[in-house]
Amino acid sequence: MNTTQIQCLWVEAKIKFTTLLICLVYIPPPVVSHTVELFYENLVQHNIADYDKNLLIIGDFNMWRFSTTREGTNDVNGLKEEILEDACSLFNLESHNTIQNSFGRILDLVLYRHVTNPNVKRSVMVEVGKGEPLVTEVPRGTKLLLQEKQNQH
Repeated sequence: MNTTQIQCLWVEAKIKFTTLLICLVYIPPPVVSHTVELFYENLVQHNIADYDKNLLIIGDFNMWRFSTTREGTNDVNGLKEEILEDACSLFNLESHNTIQNSFGRILDLVLYRHVTNPNVKRSVMVEVGKGEPLVTEVPRGTKLLLQEKQNQH
């Protein structure tokens, strides 16, 4: 799925002893309820409810208030966050990213569903750790100067 409202790339990967369906997501701001509904419809279209393998959805959802846990949130989720929370509940997805940006927001989500197979003794674990960012966040209103770097041999 690739529209101006949402971009999703689906890849099924066989990693040693398991199969993993991976969805890479980018939802550009501003995110509205309709956009999250489109993402939900994309999950339904890919028959996620009946998919019997491990599922990993990662990406930039630009939904800083989203939380699948209510501890300490004072129920701050709005309609778009509730739609995503309902999708996570329906498809048994757990949120694994708790790393905040410099504004104290979690914009990138790591949603995972582990399917236990009694015939397989090993399993895939999802662990999100804080590392060095690939891109530094720039405050609004900051002028950027881009320079072309010459490749010198």
